[in-house]
Amino acid sequence: VGAACVILWESAINTTADAMVFVFAGSLACFFKIQAPIAIFAGGVLGAILFKDAASLGQVEYCEQAGYEKILDAARMLVWFA
Repeated sequence: VGAACVILWESAINTTADAMVFVFAGSLACFFKIQAPIAIFAGGVLGAILFKDAASLGQVEYCEQAGYEKILDAARMLVWFA
């Protein structure tokens, strides 16, 4: 599950809700040692709750241009201070 999350990240993540579900399911499987089918099912339940037709939470583009530039600027500052 952990390897799948890393490999599929760029192609599967479109909104922040998708990112939350990915991190949630990956954390359950990798860090908390929950069995993969249970972690995937729990991620599916969380994804259904966050979906735009249900609670509609986190339905913002994951890499908006302005936000992405701010992240890059912050990363450059961290490298500069290191």
